[in-house]
Amino acid sequence: MKLNIHMGVHKTGTSAMQHVLLRNRKALEDQGVGYSAVGIFRTNYYHPLARMAGKPKLIDALQRNQLQGLLEAQVAPFADLPLAILSEENLASPLPQLLTGRLYTQLGRNMRLVHESAKAHDRHYFLCIRAYDEFFVSAYLQLLRKFDMPSIPAFVGKLQDSGRGWADVVADMVAIAGAENVTVWTYEAFKADPHLPYSLLSGGARVELVEPRLARDANPSLSVKGLKIIEASQGFLSREERIRLGHALRTFQFDEPVAKVQIEDKATVEALSASYRADKARIAALGCAFHDVEQQPDRSMPPQGCEPRKRVFSVAWPFLTRRGLS
Repeated sequence: MKLNIHMGVHKTGTSAMQHVLLRNRKALEDQGVGYSAVGIFRTNYYHPLARMAGKPKLIDALQRNQLQGLLEAQVAPFADLPLAILSEENLASPLPQLLTGRLYTQLGRNMRLVHESAKAHDRHYFLCIRAYDEFFVSAYLQLLRKFDMPSIPAFVGKLQDSGRGWADVVADMVAIAGAENVTVWTYEAFKADPHLPYSLLSGGARVELVEPRLARDANPSLSVKGLKIIEASQGFLSREERIRLGHALRTFQFDEPVAKVQIEDKATVEALSASYRADKARIAALGCAFHDVEQQPDRSMPPQGCEPRKRVFSVAWPFLTRRGLS
């Protein structure tokens, strides 16, 4: 059996994608493609893997065999099918790992365990990446609902200055599985072609796009108004209360205008955009399959060769001046 394993990442439409795959599970099976629901896969495979990942290699040989058995149990219902899809964004590492200031440093360790436990199968790995300015802010807003967070400038600045980017994450995957067994798409390409990830993961099987039914199926980010309320509540709400408040604010119907939290400082946006362009070029050079959107040159910037078009951001909230990133 071939296994198409989606490693993540967070804040790239993964929850909505998993919802669509689940709603199409019967249709996919009719076309020879199995899909293991993320809740079951997370409980019965990812959580044991996460516990094992932190243990010394010398004492976990028996547990690694157990992990292989757990994976086989996940794909056993699809034994008669040529292909099965496994999707779990935490395989890239849990989102709170970003609080260390480096991008998905646990992905390589987790993927080695997955690669070993799935060694009885033909394995192909998938990853979605997103423009840094949007990804960092969206990740921050999700973490804010559960953790005492530094300022947004400090959070973004630490990640930006770490020197680790998407190209390094993909390079970790290529080192384990080989470039021919890694496929990457951008969130921007997903938005431009909503069928793209399903076609890649299913080998071209037909999938009906369905709207999320619940907030957790889409996992929306806080708006500027929601952010201000969370910030004002810090210091007197318990962690559990803040989690409940964050869930409520994601779907609360505020009166217009309701602005998205975005980066205002042009220098910061330009630096992040340049890093994203450079990382995409490095990923393409790694030799793995890479799917991005067609973009036009940015007429507002001096010519810099054949570079993708830079996004233009509206002013939404005054923060993130580059000088303040410390």
